[in-house]
Amino acid sequence: MPGGKTALSILLVPPFWLVLQVLVVLLRGKPVRMSPSVLWNFFADQLLVPHNSFHTSAEVKEWGRRAGCRCEAEGAITMGQQIEFLFVKEPGAAAA
Repeated sequence: MPGGKTALSILLVPPFWLVLQVLVVLLRGKPVRMSPSVLWNFFADQLLVPHNSFHTSAEVKEWGRRAGCRCEAEGAITMGQQIEFLFVKEPGAAAA
């Protein structure tokens, strides 16, 4: 649909943001600040992605280990719904 992203941005993202703020205030006691790009990515991840999968930290670390990488750091993002990892591949390390 021509202008689809613009239409979504105008019609659906603002109500999504309001609902998100209410939920966050109820759960955490304070609103969350998001840049427009982070808000769009969060909206798209929650409502536009046709497939979603869930994995434990141990699973993701095992994938990295099998690829010859070491997990240097991990942390929660987007209100704890996602976990980000920083993997480092040692020089000369081969995937298993």
